[in-house]
Amino acid sequence: MKYHHPDASDDKIKEHLKETKTKYDALYDFWAVLKAKGIFKTDTFWYFEPFGWVEQMKRVFGVLDKNIIYITRKWERWTGENGSSATFGTFVFDDITGFICEPYGPETTISNQDKRIPVGTYKLVWYTSANFHKKKYKKRVLQNGFPNLYNEKVPVSRHILIHAGVEGKDTLGCLLPATNIIKEKGVIVKTSNSRKMFFKIIDKIEEIGIENIKIIIKDEIK
Repeated sequence: MKYHHPDASDDKIKEHLKETKTKYDALYDFWAVLKAKGIFKTDTFWYFEPFGWVEQMKRVFGVLDKNIIYITRKWERWTGENGSSATFGTFVFDDITGFICEPYGPETTISNQDKRIPVGTYKLVWYTSANFHKKKYKKRVLQNGFPNLYNEKVPVSRHILIHAGVEGKDTLGCLLPATNIIKEKGVIVKTSNSRKMFFKIIDKIEEIGIENIKIIIKDEIK
């Protein structure tokens, strides 16, 4: 970037690199989906400009459904206690890409464990409560409330929500979207710009209709 934009600030370069890393992760997630569907049966990448290739293949094959939020769990952080530990991953939702923070593992269907939910496919409904009301975030009133995940194993009454937050202590089972990850000594400790990303997701869900949205969670934690 410095070669093409010599006057770019260090902050701008860091922002660009984080965006590039997010798209890079999305590229490899997308390749895995193609292979799983049997569209390509080789382990060798064709040589394309990667991000443009992802967008083009999405259009050609329709592999990444714009109505699905694809979440890939990639990293865990153990702090010494469950409440502040976390799981981090990436997500793709049509043209939106970012990161997700969830509780630490292992995954469970049991309530009140402060653990992440199982991998699988989930539907969404709107939810509000005394703690998660439409005016929870002062700068913007939510029109419908918070997305609430559910499926045949995780009932809607569990109230697994999508809301803003940046680290393990901010979630008791919910999914916290963000634009960036923050590392200390090479280890992911939390995310950032969660509220900004949350509202981007809300806008997209409202545009499409929550009844048309699904979430697919997969695990690639090593």
